[in-house]
Parts: sequence; structure tokens; C-alpha cells
Amino acid sequence: MSFTAEIKVGDLIADNEYPTDDWGIIVYKDPHGDVNKYKVLCNSGTFMYFPAEYVENDCQVINEGR
Repeated sequence: MSFTAEIKVGDLIADNEYPTDDWGIIVYKDPHGDVNKYKVLCNSGTFMYFPAEYVENDCQVINEGR
């Protein structure tokens, strides 16, 4: 059985395929959303929305928010 920690506001995440290029901080999590569940402040300085499927399956938590 695998354990996946819940991704929460303040977590620093990175794309599994490009961890040094594509990373950001979760700034908002819609508890009812799925398509645009996570609002992320990206390393490019822009805010972007990402679907739950991408963040939860194709990203890794680099550093947990407190």
C-alpha cells in the first residue's frame, strides 16, 4: 500500500519530469474543485491554476508548508 501525503497550501511542489525547471508554491486549494483545484505561484512569477490530477499525480512535494 502506498501513502500519499495530502498537498496543502504552503507546500513547495515540483514537476516530476522537470523538478529543477518547473516548481511553485501552492497558494490556494479549492476544497470542491477538480479542474482548477490548485492555484500555484510558479517560479516564473506568475499565478496559474492546475487540475488535481496533475498536481497529485505528476508533481512531488519538495518542502511542506507549516
